[in-house]
Amino acid sequence: MIAPAPEETGKESPDLEEVASAAFVTRESKFGGKFDKDGLPQPQESSMQESSNDELYYDEPEEKQKNPFLFFLGVVFITFFLGIAFIGGVLYLTEGKMLPQMPSFFASEEVTPEPTKEPPTPTEEPPLDLKKYVIEIQNGGGITGEAAKLNTVLSGEGFTIDGIGNADSSTSTETQISAKEGVDNRYLDKLKDSLDNTYVVAGPIVPLPDSATTDVVVTIGNELVK
Repeated sequence: MIAPAPEETGKESPDLEEVASAAFVTRESKFGGKFDKDGLPQPQESSMQESSNDELYYDEPEEKQKNPFLFFLGVVFITFFLGIAFIGGVLYLTEGKMLPQMPSFFASEEVTPEPTKEPPTPTEEPPLDLKKYVIEIQNGGGITGEAAKLNTVLSGEGFTIDGIGNADSSTSTETQISAKEGVDNRYLDKLKDSLDNTYVVAGPIVPLPDSATTDVVVTIGNELVK
C-alpha cells in the first residue's frame, strides 16, 4: 500500500543559513556590539576612541605639572639674590666689610680710592735768640733814672743793650718801639711783652732807618701801668 504524499502547505521550509544570520543580527542589536562567526565579540571603535581619549586626558595633567616647578625655580632664584643683597648690606653697615663678590653681570667697575693727602709737616722755627739784636734805650718822659732802670730789667731777661740816654723830647706819654726792617717779629713781640709790665706801649712799630747804630730803639714815655 502506497503512503499518501504530504500535503503542500504553500510555505517553503526555512533555510538554516538564513536562520543563523538572522539570529546573529539580532544578537548584535541586543548587545550593542559586533560578533564574529564563532560568536565572539569584536573590538569596538568606540572603545578605541574612549581609550584614546583617556590617554589624552591623562597626558594633560603632566603638562600642567611643569608650571608649578618653573614657578618654584623662579622663587628660589629671587630669594637667593635677595638674601645675598640683605646679608651684604648688613655686613657693610655693621662691620664696614665689602659686599661678597657677585657674578660678572652684577659687578660694577671698581673705583680706586684716592690716597689720603697728609698735611704738610710744619717747619720748625729756630729757637728765638734774644742776643741777636742790639737795643738802645732813650728816656723821653722826663722821669729821672728811668732809662737805667729799664736797662737792668731787659738785660736780666736776656736782651742785649747798647747804650742809654735822653731823647730829643721829654714830653712823650706812651713808650715807643722803633726797629729796622728784618728784625724778627717774635723778638719784637717778646720785647713788647716785657715793656707792657711797666709802661703803656704804643701799638705800631716805628720803622728805624738803616743808618741807625742799633737794631732797635726804645723811647720811654711818662705813662706808667697802674
